[in-house]
Amino acid sequence: MVAPLGSLNPVRNMWFALERAVLAWDSDVAVGSVLRGPPLPHVHPDHALDVALRWIGDAPYIPVVHCADLTKLEGIVSLEGILKTFRDAQSLTKARRRSGE
Repeated sequence: MVAPLGSLNPVRNMWFALERAVLAWDSDVAVGSVLRGPPLPHVHPDHALDVALRWIGDAPYIPVVHCADLTKLEGIVSLEGILKTFRDAQSLTKARRRSGE
């Protein structure tokens, strides 16, 4: 379930489709009719953050779904949150090296 970084444009396409629907503001349009196509990229709660980073591409968020029930949304992960976590971990590693731990 690993894809090259930035290769998953379906997530970005989904955001554009939703944005177009909101701008057109047709209250009779079902979300499912806007989001037609193959299943969107997602991650599971037990996936590492580097997997989420590969799948998210340049979209702002990626859904976290239940491993056994893909219709059960467990949460979302943001690109900003993933990058912040990696930056914080890198800063902590550098600080430990400097202090001799």
